[in-house]
Amino acid sequence: MTKFKQWILYWLPGWRLLKTGLSVMVCFLLYYSLDINPMLACLSAIFSMREDHTLSIRFGKALLIGNTTGCVISLSLVVIRHFFPYMWVEAITLPIGVMLFIKCMNHWHKQPGIINGSAALLIVYFTSQGHQSVLKAIFRITDIFVGAMISIFINRFVHPKKEEPKTIDELKQDLKQIQKQEADLRKMEQQLQIEIERNEKFNEKLGKKMDHNT
Repeated sequence: MTKFKQWILYWLPGWRLLKTGLSVMVCFLLYYSLDINPMLACLSAIFSMREDHTLSIRFGKALLIGNTTGCVISLSLVVIRHFFPYMWVEAITLPIGVMLFIKCMNHWHKQPGIINGSAALLIVYFTSQGHQSVLKAIFRITDIFVGAMISIFINRFVHPKKEEPKTIDELKQDLKQIQKQEADLRKMEQQLQIEIERNEKFNEKLGKKMDHNT
């Protein structure tokens, strides 16, 4: 194969890349027809497009939870800023809000949504005033949801990835892992049995001692 053919094959888009472009196009056309800025929906579609629709659902869910949590925390910070309009209060509450958001995402095991959720938190906080904050937060969450759903739908129905059967080496590796887990379980069972016998002997001695004292 010549270098030119290798170069052509290298730059040919794969199915995941094509589906990502299709998702962005659908988001753009939808929001253009509604005269709405499609930026967040397109970003959500790009982020949610994964190897298969199951992963797309997982990442889209993390993205939606991240943006929702970020917007809720941001609205809380805006309320605090409204009642305490001092620079030093913002300098304290904003970092606390960001740390709380990241802590929540780690606790929920939704780390993929941290970056986008942090961006939503900061954008809503710095670009909103009064009742506009609530509207911006709602619009952002809606945009993320729409982009993720479009990406999941396209990933599910446009050339879905087929599960390939495992090779013999992969099956052997799975068997080794199962055997290792079984050996670990037997070892734990033996340790628990030893511990139970030790506790029974201790209880017998304690019972005899109490009978002797009485």
